[in-house]
Formats: sequence, structure tokens, C-alpha cells
Amino acid sequence: FVYKRIRLSDPLVEMKVCGFPIMLDLSERELRYMYFGAYEQSEINFLHKHLRPGQIVIDVGANVGYLTAIMASAVKPGGKVYALEPNPALSPGLQK
Repeated sequence: FVYKRIRLSDPLVEMKVCGFPIMLDLSERELRYMYFGAYEQSEINFLHKHLRPGQIVIDVGANVGYLTAIMASAVKPGGKVYALEPNPALSPGLQK
């Protein structure tokens, strides 16, 4: 797979997930999976199946906000997602 071998001079990229901007460092394998749409597909399918507009959701351990954005898209309009990330290096991106 290409996403396992990618090398970039500037690995920081911003991408939109369900219309929400998130920052990814493509030097990290897990974040490359997110960038190429190969991240936690069974979790994403579960979220799409069970979340409905207007619901309130808590994302504990939100990391960079990838699944948070998917949840936010699934619960709008009228819903809300509270994203919590204990790692201060990751949490600034969740302030949006």
C-alpha cells in the first residue's frame, strides 16, 4: 500500500473530514491511514449505523478529531459532539 511508504518533506496536511478541517502529520502511520480513508472502517460503519441527527455524543480520546468529525456529521442538525483528548499536543486541533 502506498500509504505505508509515503515520505513527504512537509508531513503536516490539513484535510476535511465530513466538512470539518483536521490537521494530520503524515509521518505517523495511523494518521496516513486516516488521510487515505483506510482508518477504522468497522468503527466508522458502526457510527453511521447508530448515530442520528439531534443526538449528543462524547468522544473520549479524540486524538486529532477524525472520528469526532464523522460523529459531528452524523448527529447534525441539532446534535453535539464533546471531544476530549488528554494529550495536550493533540488537543489544540479540537478547539474548533
